[in-house]
Amino acid sequence: RTVLRGGINGDVDPLLDQSREHVDPATGEVRPYKQPFLLRRSDSAPFCFAGLASLWQAPNGGEPILTAAILTKAASTSTAAVHDRMPVVLPEADLEVWLDPNRNGAASAAEVLQRAESEFVFYPVRTLVNSARNEGRELTEPLQL
Repeated sequence: RTVLRGGINGDVDPLLDQSREHVDPATGEVRPYKQPFLLRRSDSAPFCFAGLASLWQAPNGGEPILTAAILTKAASTSTAAVHDRMPVVLPEADLEVWLDPNRNGAASAAEVLQRAESEFVFYPVRTLVNSARNEGRELTEPLQL
């Protein structure tokens, strides 16, 4: 079952019917803990997280707000040691299909989500990565424990 990160733990199908799919490009994902880890593809190639975006309208009116979420799924065997969930990573061949505005409904989206990539490598990184104020290559360099 695929759910929204930080969102409700339930069926994503109604959300797929009400939202527009988007992707969030990345070269890795940091899991910020006391000891953070960087998860990435073994070939270090960029990848895209599957996401949903929609305009939310407050019940009392006002300007609509663009909202977005990254979809997550149960962790793969290669990442379960770091966390029990992981982002849905779209295979490159499915990016156009995911973003196609003419694709209809949750069933079509579920087919794409079934092909999500799952195998990643991870390694510890400096705790400096836990603050958005810090920048630099050293944040993603492997830390020797």
